[in-house]
Amino acid sequence: MKNEKALDAYIATITEINAKLAALTEQTENHLGYSPEEINWGHVGTAKHILEQLAEITEFLGCDR
Repeated sequence: MKNEKALDAYIATITEINAKLAALTEQTENHLGYSPEEINWGHVGTAKHILEQLAEITEFLGCDR
């Protein structure tokens, strides 16, 4: 196969992306590790920063909502 090394690298990268997405999902399902009692505007800023970066990625991929 002509592009076997490229395909291997691509598959490895996709695997890493999926692992990061799973870790992100785990963190968000756990409210980023914060309890409701400790939430302040700094936490809101952190969550919005994460959302902005995800929006940039989804826009790049053409799948933003």
